[in-house]
Amino acid sequence: MPRDIPNRYVLGFLFTPGLDEVVLLRKRWGMPHIIGKLTAPGGHMAEGETPAEAMRREYVEETAVDLLDWRHEMDLHAGESAEPRWTVHVFSASSSLAHLARTNEEEPVALFPVAELYRLDVVPNLRWIVPFALDRRLLRPQTLLER
Repeated sequence: MPRDIPNRYVLGFLFTPGLDEVVLLRKRWGMPHIIGKLTAPGGHMAEGETPAEAMRREYVEETAVDLLDWRHEMDLHAGESAEPRWTVHVFSASSSLAHLARTNEEEPVALFPVAELYRLDVVPNLRWIVPFALDRRLLRPQTLLER
């Protein structure tokens, strides 16, 4: 089994075809500020994997959905040096396979209405990452921030 690459992660937002629901999971472990909150499935990259390969593997592991058509949205970096402390490769996709997502490990997986994300207990960055991904897909503004 390949080793995890330290501080390199993937995160994937799988939307239903109408872009009105997204697959999320409730974190049961990890950094203290995200435990108990909703976030997108994802995890560490392994040695020898591209970000897209890691996204596909992590999604299968966490949701039992094997999707090939991931769209790279952005890379998030922490740190101001040439070598960031960590990098998260963010992906999105829309597919009817979202309806098949299920809990495949210990963290509960479910579909949630995109329009309700601002009311849910989500990891804070979801309130801007999801609209960013949707804006790129719809080519029009959409906001989920609290009103």
